[in-house]
Amino acid sequence: MMENEKLKKLSLQLVSHHTNPFDNLRENLLIYVAQPNITLKNLSDASSVSIDTLKSLLYGKVTDCKISTAEKLACALGITVSELIGSRSVDSITLKNIANCRQLPEHQLYLVRWFINRQMELAMENKHKGKKIISVIKPSLRNNSLKMTNMMEPLCIDHLPETVKANVFLGLKITCDHYMPYFSPYDILLIAADREGLNNELCVVIYYDSIFIARKHIYMEEGVSRTEYLGLLDPTFRVSEQDVDSKIGYVVDVYHP
Repeated sequence: MMENEKLKKLSLQLVSHHTNPFDNLRENLLIYVAQPNITLKNLSDASSVSIDTLKSLLYGKVTDCKISTAEKLACALGITVSELIGSRSVDSITLKNIANCRQLPEHQLYLVRWFINRQMELAMENKHKGKKIISVIKPSLRNNSLKMTNMMEPLCIDHLPETVKANVFLGLKITCDHYMPYFSPYDILLIAADREGLNNELCVVIYYDSIFIARKHIYMEEGVSRTEYLGLLDPTFRVSEQDVDSKIGYVVDVYHP
């Protein structure tokens, strides 16, 4: 297999223009196996996916792929499942920021990748039903901070305005009263990641293993544009962008169950 840096550069060529996720997966796999340093045997050994299965995916008449198989292949190639299948629910640059952030502790990194992959599963499961389903993560409250968990629930957002649901890919349930009066307990923040957050826009970030809802602040200092995140209620929370562990996205709207 190729070195990690070369794999990362190659991931920039991945496609997402097909309506069918499997067609994206097949074309993206072909991009990799077209490289002289990646043979079917290399990919099979690295992913534990049999050569026969790889041949069927690449050259056969199959039109679907198991999530477990896609996950093994994505892991071997150093990308996410969403990137492999060309999911449009998350912008590719933002997805790399979220899923490949090496500053996160390993257990947090696993959970972040898990909910991205879970979102992809929901999208595929409900594609034929014509519904848009997002995952809502339910963080836990520990030491007065919201912490990432693997507790999630599906939420259908078909009834929301098109301007709201167009780019929303994730929900975050407020499981505490820390953000009152802005947000009440059990409000669900609808989060998008199709672009970078704008100045003064509410964003969801991870900092020191905790989830924070903060306001993005862009300012000039000595002729240089700088970005920081300000606590919604806590004036002492003031973190520069480079010190944030990961950016989940910006808040599009609030859903009141």
